[in-house]
Amino acid sequence: MPSPFRAAAAAVVAAVLLAGCQSTGGSGGGSAARAPDTQTAAVSQDKAEFNLAAFLNSDQVTIERNVTRNGDGTTFITETYFNDGQRIARTERAVDTWYSEATEAAIADPESVKKAAVNALSITSDYDHRPAPTNPMGATTGYLVEKGDCLVYLVGIREKPRTTYANDQMRPDTIVSYRACGLHNTSPEAFILGLRRNAAVAAG
Repeated sequence: MPSPFRAAAAAVVAAVLLAGCQSTGGSGGGSAARAPDTQTAAVSQDKAEFNLAAFLNSDQVTIERNVTRNGDGTTFITETYFNDGQRIARTERAVDTWYSEATEAAIADPESVKKAAVNALSITSDYDHRPAPTNPMGATTGYLVEKGDCLVYLVGIREKPRTTYANDQMRPDTIVSYRACGLHNTSPEAFILGLRRNAAVAAG
């Protein structure tokens, strides 16, 4: 059933991806829906959900985590990365659900990352635009734009295994977006292929 939480999935193309998420269940029992509860805190790189900072060559990276618990029982963890105060990346994970068909379609649309490149870094021509590689965490959709040392990418990954819910069509439960120049320390493909949940955080 649709969740009341409307995810601003991947800030670099938020206007495209304001499509909400797909929920595995509701509040049930006729109980009144509770308002979302969001907690915000700074986290260190080793405590972040993902190892994204390992692919950056800056020591000025900070991470802000937002954990939103909705009235229907679903939880979303969003971590926004800043370099010297400028937003450069975001990871979003649906802990116990997945994103909607509309959100998946927006990520899979090759025009989405082009729009992000224009809006975020004013990249309008002479760039390389190609599909993102499949991350080992799971089924991956999305594209990247590369121009010189500038990189913009937007990918959706299905990390969790298929659930028993009838409406689970293995849509992405994780969205990763990146937009910066001169910060990534490897190729775009190696960056995306190397993304993983931090082991200590995943185990916890």
